[in-house]
Amino acid sequence: ARVADQIRAHSAAMPGVHEILALCASLGWRIGLASNSPAVLCQLVLSELGIARAFHAVVSADFVEQGKPDPAVYLQAAQRLGVPAGQCIAFEDSATGVRAARAAGMSVVAVPSLGQTFASENSTPHLTLGGLAEFDEEHAAILARRII
Repeated sequence: ARVADQIRAHSAAMPGVHEILALCASLGWRIGLASNSPAVLCQLVLSELGIARAFHAVVSADFVEQGKPDPAVYLQAAQRLGVPAGQCIAFEDSATGVRAARAAGMSVVAVPSLGQTFASENSTPHLTLGGLAEFDEEHAAILARRII
């Protein structure tokens, strides 16, 4: 309840969120959320940020036996999107999330949270950016060529 109160009081999208959602939509990509957070908080954040309609699937750790770094949450999101996991691009902010997405066979763009590093081989992203706002059509094209 305290986390939900904080979300309501301080909800602000990371810089670039609206732009990247618009870019993905313009490319015809289906968009999903795969999170270790409880489903109720996922829905609250999407609603508070006014971006819920951008997502075609929302899967939280509530819906799988094991959360990240297990790939199940990503695999279920891909299934709900109707897209093979190997054709998905995951955006992650943690090494745990990168490991999960890579284990699912996805391409991974890391936007590290403060203090996060991606040192081990199985947590190395395919692309690392300083922020979501840096992701553009050129990055999308490079990653799309990797997964085709």
